[in-house]
Amino acid sequence: MGHIRIGVAGLGFAGMLHARAVEQAARLDRGPGAPGLSLRAAADPDPDRRAAAARAFPEARLCDDWQALAEDPELDAVVIALPNHLHADAGSACLTAGQAVLIEKPLAPDAAGVWRLADAAARASGTASAGYVFRHSPALAWAISEVAAGAFGAVQHVALTHAEDYGAAGAPLGWRGDEAAAGYGALGDLGAHALSIGIAVCGPVASAAAIQSPPPGATATDDRTSALLGFASGAQGMLHASRTALGRKMHLAVEISAERASLVFDHERPNEIEVCVAGQAGFVRRLCGPGMPGYGCILSAAGHGLGFADLFTLQMVQWTNGIATGAPGDLDFALQVEAALQAVRASARTYAWTPVQTLQEAAA
Repeated sequence: MGHIRIGVAGLGFAGMLHARAVEQAARLDRGPGAPGLSLRAAADPDPDRRAAAARAFPEARLCDDWQALAEDPELDAVVIALPNHLHADAGSACLTAGQAVLIEKPLAPDAAGVWRLADAAARASGTASAGYVFRHSPALAWAISEVAAGAFGAVQHVALTHAEDYGAAGAPLGWRGDEAAAGYGALGDLGAHALSIGIAVCGPVASAAAIQSPPPGATATDDRTSALLGFASGAQGMLHASRTALGRKMHLAVEISAERASLVFDHERPNEIEVCVAGQAGFVRRLCGPGMPGYGCILSAAGHGLGFADLFTLQMVQWTNGIATGAPGDLDFALQVEAALQAVRASARTYAWTPVQTLQEAAA
């Protein structure tokens, strides 16, 4: 595929970042054979958002309904950045139309929606991927690749935290505070990102024991979730997600303890990772640079630093390169994250250790 024509459904915070990422990625040197990229269309029911998008992306066609994107024969791929309860409908429709889709997390508010989306993907010619954008952070991508290569031995424990304060002090949450629209609160909005890193490092979660506030069953979504995790590999983990942690803006913190090394990362300092290998007296700070995955695509100088928006650009590069080469997408990985989210939420309802079910079982 020499040129990929992209639409974006939803023009809120994430949707605008995805739209900008299309244009940023199109201007990068992505290597020989990389496809051309263009933002052809975007959809949002809010007229103010459409007006802002029209100013930012004057060549894109703006419409008020995501269905117009699924029905557009000129689009090759669509980013789904809508409220959670619309993900399964929009994603399934675009896949059925033969478009590749990149769907923001969580994939749906419940297991039934995720299963419906997976079923549509299995029947479609287009591929499905999920928006776990922090896997594209160069420091984390480096850690994941080093662990996968066996550089540090088997992972024994991971501590996963994603804390922010956008929901503190009664701040308005919009659809994110509505269980019917969102399904999850802090767990799906933030904890999904942390879980995606844990699963990328340790493999699938086998069981979980969790507590949430407010508890499941309330009309409001969770502000805080804490969980113990048992991975199928035998590794252990802790997960904490909060949207009411005053002073925290992007505290995605990961600590990996392996047989021969420990690694510590915090996305409030995204351009460094601390590493302690066996025999060292303590941790050594390693600055991000072109030797880490993705970094050199944007910057050639080590230590100069990438930002949050750059991760969306790196994700766009990888996603569209995969479309061009016929790669299968990462839906299988996303389903592992979704199954773990389901188990954490189910455990919080019963205050008991809960095994991770397949999504088909959870949807039944």
